[in-house]
Amino acid sequence: MKTIYFIASSVTPEKNAKGGNLVIYRHLKKLENEGYDIKIIQTYKRNKLSEFKEINISRMRFPLRKNSFSKKCRLALDYQKVVWKLKKNDSIIISILGDYSSLLSYHISNHANIPFYLIYHDDNLFDEVYSSCSILTSSETIRIISACKHIFAVSQPMKDLLLKNGAASVSLLYPMPEGVRNINRNRNLDKNLFHIGTIYENIHECIIRKIAKSCEINSYKFNLIANISNSFRTKFENENNINFINQLSQPNSLFDLLIDKADLMIVFYSDHYQERRSTYSFPSKFVELSHLTIPIIIIAPEQSALGKWCIEHNWLTYSKTEDLESINILIQSLKNDDFWKSCSEQAKLVSDTIFNPINIHLQLLNALH
Repeated sequence: MKTIYFIASSVTPEKNAKGGNLVIYRHLKKLENEGYDIKIIQTYKRNKLSEFKEINISRMRFPLRKNSFSKKCRLALDYQKVVWKLKKNDSIIISILGDYSSLLSYHISNHANIPFYLIYHDDNLFDEVYSSCSILTSSETIRIISACKHIFAVSQPMKDLLLKNGAASVSLLYPMPEGVRNINRNRNLDKNLFHIGTIYENIHECIIRKIAKSCEINSYKFNLIANISNSFRTKFENENNINFINQLSQPNSLFDLLIDKADLMIVFYSDHYQERRSTYSFPSKFVELSHLTIPIIIIAPEQSALGKWCIEHNWLTYSKTEDLESINILIQSLKNDDFWKSCSEQAKLVSDTIFNPINIHLQLLNALH
């Protein structure tokens, strides 16, 4: 039986988690069901154990700074704590590029001759702002991506970025959705437009106001499901058609709500200069929501990974700008039942094909072989 060691640092795979944590959990759970022995190497203290087998090496802590002796000490001590627990033959390591786990993966692979694979979801290494916060030096980054057996990139621009910076083998791997709710939809007569996911309050206030205004013009209710501060909510207390909903803890509860209430969905990246993540990141919520077959309006700069995807796939409800007129045109167009049906069918098409969880997992499985 092949053993897969997942080194957990910034990401811990859990069933009821969100974002990358949940995506990784789904892959590991499928691999376990397919006969792989999954073991999580925990590099930090946590009260709740995962449902996978764990190797805990988190007892000794050293500050993780880019150029520090303490980082080297922690790396050496963590290696000594874990190496004797590892099966050297017929095993691999998977971790996240950009955090401590990728550095430890490289160190273990270099000394114990176990191949390692990396997943890269957000560019925190090559972006000039985010890289300043990374614990990895530029030379460490180059060594890691050059020695890695294979890297899974979340978007085509991210794949191109990694190859440009010396990665030997990279493939595109979209975030794996749950993918069990692909249904033939009829219109919801409540006229609700929903957005789910992270709101950056210092970036997104302007675009939220524009979406809300367009919803008001078109007699829609704008529902935001996110963890938002009370001070941010008070900025919209005079907006009667905005409904703030706290993030639901269970994904299935969220999907049930959307199936019951949503007529339209919206996914956006602002053109605000601080929305740097949009260049290479690809939103897992878009992949997930496509399986609900609800029309999805997408607003993203054309140079973003999502914007490029929309242009390549001729997404019917895409706008490259966040001006009120463009948003208004999309919502008005979706009042037409035939156009709404076409957009619903487009969502179903991508959920059946490129966003199909079986196909996505098979891509990872093939690369691991």
